[in-house]
Amino acid sequence: MVAMPSTLPPTAAPIDAAMTLTLRREIFGGGGLVTQDIADDLFRRNDAAASACPEWNALFVEALTDFLVRQQSPHGYVDEANAAWLLQAVGRDRLIKVESELELLIHIVETADACPTSFCAATLKLCAAHAIHGRSGPQESERGVSDADVARLKRVIYAGAGEHGVAVSKAEAEALFDINDAIRGRDNSPQWRDLFVHAVASSILLAATHHSPSAAEALRQERWLSQPSHLDFAGAFSGGVLATLKRALGSDPESERRERLLSDDAAQMDAHQLTPDEWRWLTDRIGRDGVTDPNEQALIDFVKADAAAPPTVSGLHSDDVPAPVFGRRRAS
Repeated sequence: MVAMPSTLPPTAAPIDAAMTLTLRREIFGGGGLVTQDIADDLFRRNDAAASACPEWNALFVEALTDFLVRQQSPHGYVDEANAAWLLQAVGRDRLIKVESELELLIHIVETADACPTSFCAATLKLCAAHAIHGRSGPQESERGVSDADVARLKRVIYAGAGEHGVAVSKAEAEALFDINDAIRGRDNSPQWRDLFVHAVASSILLAATHHSPSAAEALRQERWLSQPSHLDFAGAFSGGVLATLKRALGSDPESERRERLLSDDAAQMDAHQLTPDEWRWLTDRIGRDGVTDPNEQALIDFVKADAAAPPTVSGLHSDDVPAPVFGRRRAS
């Protein structure tokens, strides 16, 4: 175990760059791993600090990402136990520090190959809460969504380890609607409308085609690659490296890649056809609070223009789906 440097105070005091450099050298100077004890101590110091420099925030995120993502087996996969530990550690003092703790959660989701769905949902919920409420205090309770809020939300929604990979899930679209309803009428970042429109539209017009192997499959591949004696070196020279990998893994990587691309293309074409259920969900969700704001109207216009079969949309109004009643309009 790497000992924590005594120069870092355990009580509520600022953590400056010099203190952080000392700690960085203690943790990484000898090429050692980040242990559970070190991870716990990083959180303890972060909770106790009255303030922290950017260097500390960077070290906090880097070291804990190493511990939770890069040091695990298989590499890149966050399991349920570690995800639960991290969320418990972040919520221990009932106050999340944006530049260290929230940044860590986001970085885990965008760095890992896969995370539990519940962990991704919790991270998005915390980002949404910060976008709506910001820092606590009545004078800031009605602040608008900032450029930084939009950037954080975008990183979580389009992270490869998210619920549907880089595709937007229905739960993520619902979260964006909740934010839009809550911040209506505030001085919001111009980037918010672009994220809201394109992300929600993606949830119904694009398919989830991100492919990550399961943790079990990734572990199998990791173990195989760690045992070079399994390689057929004679066969590699006679039949090529690709043939060797094919024999070792029991499949044809190039053939599987072509099949996957064809399947992905077909899925995207099918998803781009707007279905009655998708249109019903969209119109019901927009009409839930009786208001159609400019962001929601922009979303409707975009979906109508971008769907592969826009006549179907207008046909739904007179056929099996009643025309939505959106109520009054109010500027955002």
